[in-house]
Amino acid sequence: MEVLIGVTITDETFAWFKNWTIRNYNGWEMDWSNKNQRKYYVFCDYSYQKWSLDWRYSYRNDATYMSEENAKKLIDILNK
Repeated sequence: MEVLIGVTITDETFAWFKNWTIRNYNGWEMDWSNKNQRKYYVFCDYSYQKWSLDWRYSYRNDATYMSEENAKKLIDILNK
């Protein structure tokens, strides 16, 4: 998947990420009460023109969260 400057992340993109995460479920569960658990998500890094991963401890509704293992798999697919 080629990443272009100005790519728009749509609701369909988030839905695709969520669907991919469900299909590739590996037993990892988010626990928002666990302040030490990293919750990973994938984003378009415009400065490097590629998909990357990041994590956070607190909830925001602008991402699909997944395990670090799945986030790495997903960015490998997206950056091909």
